[in-house]
Order: sequence, then structure tokens, then C-alpha cells
Amino acid sequence: MKQLLIATCLLLVWLLPGWGAAKEDGARKRTVVLVYDDSGSMRANKSGPLDRWKYASYALQSFVGLLDEKDAFSYVPMSRPSQEISVSLQQRQQELDALRRWNSSKDTPFQAVETAMQSLKRQVQTNKDGEFWLIVLTDGVFNDLESPNSPQYASNKQKMTDTLQSFKKWTEQQNLSFHSVLITMESSLNSAEKAQMNTFKAMWQEQLNGSVMSTNGEDGIIESVNQAAALIANRDPFSQAEDLVKTSLQGNMLKVNIPFPIHRMTIVQQSSSAAEASQIVPGGKLVSRGPYMMQTPGSVLLTGYVSQVAYRDGSVMKPGEYELPFAKPVSSAQQMKVLVEPALDYTVKLYRQEESKLVPADAKVYDGSTVIVEAKPSEVPANPAYFSASVEMGGSSEPMNWNRERQAFQYELKAGSSDIRGNISMNIKGFYQQTKEFRIQPKPKPVLTLQVMTQDWRAPVTELGGSPPLVIRPLQDGKPMEAAEVEKLLAGAKVQLDERVDYELKRHGNELYLYPKPYGSDTFNFTYTGKVNGTLRVLDGAGQRVSAKFSFTVDDVSFLERYHTILKVIVPGAMLLIAVSILLIGWTVRPRFHRRGLMYYELDQSLTADWVHQSEPELLRNKWWKHYLGVPFRAERRTVQSLTFIAKKGAKAVYIAKESQVEGMLIDGSYLTAEEAGRELKSLYPNETVMIDRGYGKEVYRYECE
Repeated sequence: MKQLLIATCLLLVWLLPGWGAAKEDGARKRTVVLVYDDSGSMRANKSGPLDRWKYASYALQSFVGLLDEKDAFSYVPMSRPSQEISVSLQQRQQELDALRRWNSSKDTPFQAVETAMQSLKRQVQTNKDGEFWLIVLTDGVFNDLESPNSPQYASNKQKMTDTLQSFKKWTEQQNLSFHSVLITMESSLNSAEKAQMNTFKAMWQEQLNGSVMSTNGEDGIIESVNQAAALIANRDPFSQAEDLVKTSLQGNMLKVNIPFPIHRMTIVQQSSSAAEASQIVPGGKLVSRGPYMMQTPGSVLLTGYVSQVAYRDGSVMKPGEYELPFAKPVSSAQQMKVLVEPALDYTVKLYRQEESKLVPADAKVYDGSTVIVEAKPSEVPANPAYFSASVEMGGSSEPMNWNRERQAFQYELKAGSSDIRGNISMNIKGFYQQTKEFRIQPKPKPVLTLQVMTQDWRAPVTELGGSPPLVIRPLQDGKPMEAAEVEKLLAGAKVQLDERVDYELKRHGNELYLYPKPYGSDTFNFTYTGKVNGTLRVLDGAGQRVSAKFSFTVDDVSFLERYHTILKVIVPGAMLLIAVSILLIGWTVRPRFHRRGLMYYELDQSLTADWVHQSEPELLRNKWWKHYLGVPFRAERRTVQSLTFIAKKGAKAVYIAKESQVEGMLIDGSYLTAEEAGRELKSLYPNETVMIDRGYGKEVYRYECE
């Protein structure tokens, strides 16, 4: 019995949803419909009377006791399979008392499950954004599957399968947050009945992707119901880890320390006698509801009380220590457990890997695609290592990997040809567990083809720059694709031509335009002429590579026509450019006289002083046009009287032209013989003189350059 009390204390805020006027960030409203087996087998079997029905009644009372007023709960007793009984949470204690007095029994018809499904469908119309739970509690096989040898067995089984499958499909179409739990009590079943029960459990898991919890013993139902309730409240019921919520009771003061944010806490007091509960009287912003009494009907096997504590405005309770005083000391005969509903959540999304990016999968998951299943917590603790996540598919569980950059858990899988259905469970051991379903419906890869629309394309080699395109139309399953899809194809398209022809590939509407272009340019046109074969290759979003072959003809023209631009423009222009360049270089490098070079001239006839003629010094520089321009590469020249002087490159000195040299000429005192005269240019440096005896007088030239 002690183990039973501990198990019952694990009642984790069972359905524990949002508080009265909860804020938008509070827990979502939950709608729970429970199919309750009150058949005769719950009360007695061949061995005699049973107490199973009492524990089932106690479990049902627990659900009602722990619900919030904004949630909805109803149940369908199998003794009245067409009747749904709604529970008024505004009159909670009266409802609990009524449940305890329920004393009816009959068969186990599947009709009760159908009634529960119809109830959920109705309630979806008023609260589509909530959570919806279907729970079936039974200790035997449905009457519809009792006789495998009966003529109706196959049709009954098919009808049940179709009903479950149709309901699940409807929840998916409505995009609902739907969960289903089957709790079975199998301790009194024989081998044939267990086989029949296993048939229904397989239907439940396959068609609804639901959870199955099997119990043994009459009181095992309480533990299973508690585990189901823990799942509803996102509480970890299976890890057997140490509870992260720490409590201490000193006198009538209960201290509760919580490590993560919660919506509310529930204090469960329970004993094996009819002990009275002690009421919690919190202060400040906290408010308490209850205690609500639960008790096994008939003989008292268990008595429990539930009190709920939360903020008055429904806001989230932050991590820390909370003090909850009782109105009077708690009886030592009562076992106490503090349960919390974590204020944690996560989203599940599917992505496709495209190059180095994650792209939402949406409806475009094809056979063979790589899919990334991502579970992203809405609030990550300072240490993400508290979290763990796993993916369950086909009865096997695999851990998910933490992606630090995206702050999310990820799991990579390969889509096949059949639908993939799985559950993601996120867990903080001893505190939090939440399971969400995902479904991948791969589609057959669409058949991508490329239709070459242009045939017998040809154009002269000189007109490729303005020629019309070759038109290629992508088709998906034989139908033209959308322009946006064609744009994606263009990004990865490649063209291969077997000859020297350039090209340009563009999208026009939902078609691809291929423009043949000159190889090089229109001017330097080295394009191949003749028939050109090519291949266009594309890769679609489903990883499918397709190609299309095409051909076109480039007609040749005469040499003069093909290279007319070169012959008429480029060659003359190049020649002119060369001539101008030579002219500029010649002007640049030609030697010029120094800007201060002066030449003094004197004629001495040696008769009288009056016969000595001295002229004004002359600048050797010519006028500007002769000085800067003149003959390219030819040194600047200047004739003074009878001598011609030539500029010397890179020096202040000048040359005396060959034709001006005569026998007997004295250059700075050096006598010029007949053999030397006119053989080579003679240098004349600043402050040097040239003297020539003309017979009628002596000519003296003096060169100065500062």
C-alpha cells in the first residue's frame, strides 16, 4: 500500500492547465475526453469480486480535481456508449461527489470511443488552438473484437481501423495538437483475450500514433493514469530521476524551491484513511484553490486532497523559493507531494538541406530527400545541457543533436517512399517531458524534362550578337513549370558546347532562352562556323539531374565581311596611333639647346678699330614650335653667321656641324686639319671659342651657358 501511496502522489498537476484569467503566455487550454470502462469485468471475474472499479473511479476523480476552470473535461462511460457526460469545473466538488456515487456497469462497446471522437470534433470548433486529448481506460477487449471466428469480426475490425484512421487524418487536416493514450488493465485476461487486446493496441498505435500504458494488479491503474496525466502536464513521469523540485515542511510552513519557470504548483495530500485536509493560505500575489477531496467509492481505500497554487493574474512563476503556510499542521497520516507544471515549450519544424542553407520543407519533401527535424525550445536555460531530446520512429528511439548556433535540437533522416510519422520528446530529467508529433509525407519525385522548342536554328557568324534565342521549356510531369521554379533551375544550369561558340542563358517567363554569342567579340570574331552540338544540364529541388541535347548552325561569311571592322577601322586606326606615337616619342627624345645657351659673334678685319664688328649675343634656342616640335628624333639646329650648331643630348655643350667645319679652324685653340674637317661633329663647351680666318678677317664665336 505504501508503494501505491507514493505512486499516487506522482499525480503531477495531471492536466494542470492555465489559471483563471491566464495571460497569453500561459498554458494552452486543454480539452480532455476520457472513455471510462465501467463494465462488469471491473467489479468481478471468475475468481470473485474486484476492487478495480474503485481505483478507476479514484483515478477519474483525480482528473477532475486537477483540471483548471478554463479547460474542458468530459467522459463517456461504456455503460452508456452514446452519452457524453460533461463535468462542470465551477462546481468541482459536487462533480467529484457525483463521480464517486456512479454505480453502473454493462458491456465494452467501441461505440463509446466513437462518441468521444465526435465530442472532440465538436469542441474543436470553439477552440482550435488548444490541446486535445483522447484517453481510453479499459480492462478488457471491446465487444466488437471478442469473437475472432464470427462472420462480423473482419468487418468490425476494419470498421474500427477506418474510424481511427479517419479521425487521425481529420486532426492532421485541422492542424491540431492532438494526443491519445490507451490505458489497459490486463491482469485478469486469458491468453486469447490478451491476443485480442494486442490487436487493438496495435491499431491504436498504428492509426493514431498513440501511447499505450499497460497495468497489472487492481491498483496499477492509478499509476498508469498518473503517468498519462503527467504527460498531459508536460511532467517527466518515466526517468526515475531525482525530483528537481525541492520541498521542506516545518510545522505548518511548506517551502518549495523550483529550478525552472512553472505555470502553477499542485499540492497532493493522500492517505489510506478518511483523514481531513489542511487548507493552504498563501499571501501576496499567490492564490490557492481547494482542497478538493477524492475518495474511493464504497469502502475507503484511498482519500486524497488536491490544492492548486498560482499567481492571481495567471503569470508565470519564476524560479526560486516559495513559502506556502497551512491553516493548521499537516497530519502525519497523510503523504504529501508537490507537483508542478513546467512553463516550457518547443516548436517542431522540418527543413531541407540546400547547399549550406536550411530551407523550410513545407510540402516539398520527395522520395530520397534529406530532411532535418528541428525541435527549438522557446526558452533555453543558462545551461542547455539540462535539456535532452529524442526522436521515436517505428518503435526505436534515437537522440537528437544540439545545434549551438541555432539553439535547437536536430535530427537528420532520409525520406523514403512511404509516410514517416514520429514523436519528438524533450526532457529535463525529474522535471519536464513534452512529446510532440511530426509527420512527413514524401511525394514521388516529379519527372523533370527539358523540351527544345527551337528547331533548325541558324544565323550568320556576323549576326550572333543580335540573333534570336534557342527556346528550351522545362516540364514537370509533362506540364510547364512556374516561373519561380524555372528561376531556381537557372541558378544551377550548365551548358556545354562542343565548338568555339559563346552563349548567354536567361529565363524568360517559364522558359529558358539560350543566345549563341561570338567567340571573343564581334570585332575579333573567332567563332566556329558550321553545326554546333550542345547539352543543357539542370538540377531541380528534388536532387534530380536532367539534360537536353540541342544543335544549331553558324553560317560562315567572306573574310572581308567577317573582319570588315578590323580592316576598315582597327588597322587604319592602329597605323595612325603608331605614327602619332612615333612622332611624340621623336619629339620627346630629340636633343634641344639649353634654354640659357648664348652665342657671341665677332668679325675682326685687323685694319682699324672701326673694322671690328661685334654682334649682340644670340640665344641658340629656336622659336617655340621649332624648339619643342621640329623634326622628330633630329637634334635642334641653329645657324649663327657662317656656322651651324647642333644640340647635344644631356649636356650644355653643343656640336659644330660637319658642313660648317673648315681647314685651319681653331676650336678652343685646337687646329683643325684638312683631314679632320668634316669627318665628325666637334663639341663646343661653354666659355670656349671658335676662330676662323677668312682672309678678309677673322670670325670669332664664343659659346656661353650658365
